[in-house]
Amino acid sequence: MEDMGSDQWFIDETKVSGLTFAVVSINSADIGACRAKMVKLPRRVGGALHFTKEIDSTRVHALRLIAAMPLTVTLVKVPAGVHPVEARERAVRCIARRALDQRPVRIVFELDEAAVINDRRWLRSELATAGIEYLHLGKKADPVLWIPDGIAWAVQRGGRWRMMIDHLITDSVDA
Repeated sequence: MEDMGSDQWFIDETKVSGLTFAVVSINSADIGACRAKMVKLPRRVGGALHFTKEIDSTRVHALRLIAAMPLTVTLVKVPAGVHPVEARERAVRCIARRALDQRPVRIVFELDEAAVINDRRWLRSELATAGIEYLHLGKKADPVLWIPDGIAWAVQRGGRWRMMIDHLITDSVDA
């Protein structure tokens, strides 16, 4: 078996115009610094940063911070018109197959209560013997999850928002 890498993947999605997962890869050694920077961002008291609910000045500040972080992003896309459950299955299985090649230590999906049971089944079938940890966490559980939220939001909004983080996107795949 191939040695595990030292990257961890943090994943969130947008369901606008199909399904697009933002898979953010961060070296384990850099996660603490990224987390510390995200926690310092202005946001609702005690709340998680959620780009759809933030004002533009907060979005700009957060995306500039994210744009300077040592990370890469892969977009995993399923076109509009595919049934939502099938779209998610295609995307999750695609992410799992990429994980078999790239060997992240851990994959963290932003929690979507309705999707957890199916996600775990699909991940287990793809990663059964790979030794790659995968889990679902709520936004409040780890501020690093705010990064893929911001990237997914910027990608779906396009224009100046996407331009702020476009250099981080190293790959885009159709699932």
